[in-house]
Amino acid sequence: HWAPRKRKHDQFQADAVTILKSLQIPPFSVPVKILIDLYFKMKRIRDNDNYGGKWLIDAIRMAGIIPDDSAEWIPRSPDVLIINGAKADQIVLEIVEE
Repeated sequence: HWAPRKRKHDQFQADAVTILKSLQIPPFSVPVKILIDLYFKMKRIRDNDNYGGKWLIDAIRMAGIIPDDSAEWIPRSPDVLIINGAKADQIVLEIVEE
């Protein structure tokens, strides 16, 4: 059912926006490249195409770091790296000028 996924989506975005705003990252005025490293404690096979970063990119936009998440501001798909067997689950985000 879509409702539990929507609740997780909304909670993730609210948490991510809160964290991103607390970092006081100045807004970008040029297109950006987004690099996302996903660290997972649990070792398992993961499909790269399931981790495109959409929820996180939406949060970056909602936090005011980029004005829009269109191809004008993010010309290339995010570079997502999956690391299994990490000490903790975490997301490392890098936003650089294109």
